[in-house]
Amino acid sequence: KVAIGSHSFYSRKPRPVVLFSHCHSCVRFSSFSTAEYLARHGYIVAAPDHVNDTLYDDLRGEPSELNAETLKMRRDDLSVVLDALMNQGSDLPNELNPDSERVGVIGHSFGAVTAALTLQSDERFKAGVVMAAPIENPLTPGVSIASQTRPLLYLLAMEDNSITEFGNRLIRQNYEQHPVEAWKIEVPDAGHWSFSDICGLTPSLMAGCGTAPRQTNPSEQVTYISNERGRDIAATSSLHFFEYLFYDDLNAKLELESAP
Repeated sequence: KVAIGSHSFYSRKPRPVVLFSHCHSCVRFSSFSTAEYLARHGYIVAAPDHVNDTLYDDLRGEPSELNAETLKMRRDDLSVVLDALMNQGSDLPNELNPDSERVGVIGHSFGAVTAALTLQSDERFKAGVVMAAPIENPLTPGVSIASQTRPLLYLLAMEDNSITEFGNRLIRQNYEQHPVEAWKIEVPDAGHWSFSDICGLTPSLMAGCGTAPRQTNPSEQVTYISNERGRDIAATSSLHFFEYLFYDDLNAKLELESAP
């Protein structure tokens, strides 16, 4: 699905492009709020359902493997979608007018790893936002921090009971080792799906909804931040990041640096 922004202040031609990669066994509208927010500020936002790796596959009892092969397939999905957007002979409306020099990617969970592999493999992508997952990790090999040549924003849920505190330590390590410009925002009392629009949609998507033992202190219970607040953080921080990277907007950079 493609959303076209119409906010007059941000009506740019050509328009910057951002692709979104959903989590393992999720759907293209998993971060609809972030996509819509970017679109309202003049961005073209495209989000595919990853082949054989959607919520529908999972509900049929046919989930894909969480491995390097699936990761490469998901990376290829994003590249094909970008090919379609950039193809002037396609059936897409003329008013899209994508800017080939300003292309970004956002990914959540396994989508974060997908986004990083895409940045590592496809030079058309210039920057990315990765949410709630370490991009270089032992579970899904393929991404190398040393091979990352594009700026990244790492969005970390401090009480993530899906990747656990171990996964968050890896995110911090990824950030510290990132060889080029990078940011990290750590969100207190946020869980794995706090940043998404599908938190609590099914029993498997409950991490980040309601209450749970704290990852940082298991003897305590945490009440997660509201999903509305989590989505707002993801949307606004993503916009600030791309506005600074794509347009050298110093106000956006200040907003990014003043994040909690």
